[in-house]
Amino acid sequence: MASGIRGRLSRVLLVDVIAPLAVFYGLPALGASQFTALLAGALIPLAGTAHDVVTRCRVSGVRIFVLATMALTVAMSFVNGSPRVMAVTFPIDLVPLLDDVLLVVTLAAVVGFQRFYGRSALRRNGLRMRGVHVERLAPA
Repeated sequence: MASGIRGRLSRVLLVDVIAPLAVFYGLPALGASQFTALLAGALIPLAGTAHDVVTRCRVSGVRIFVLATMALTVAMSFVNGSPRVMAVTFPIDLVPLLDDVLLVVTLAAVVGFQRFYGRSALRRNGLRMRGVHVERLAPA
């Protein structure tokens, strides 16, 4: 079982992380523009996402992360003109406020994930939450 998990993890890392990075850094070495390389690198996880949606009706979290990162990079490249630089300069007074906003958004995401995914995962495995304790469901 451990080798199956390692194989899937290796495949996910290779297809969703290493391959897009290799395309992004390899195409400019061959003479392509950085923006073209960024879009070409995004095609790999985009194709994998389309395949997953069609065949399994679900999407990998790693693919969502990689696609979101590339989409943010494309958006920021329109702002500052370079796909390599993904930095936004904020006024110094805005940083503590953004820190609090990030904390609230992160906590909301964790609670939402736990509520929607956690409970259904417990039910699929014959468990349920009672307060803070996890217990087995009575056999039907």
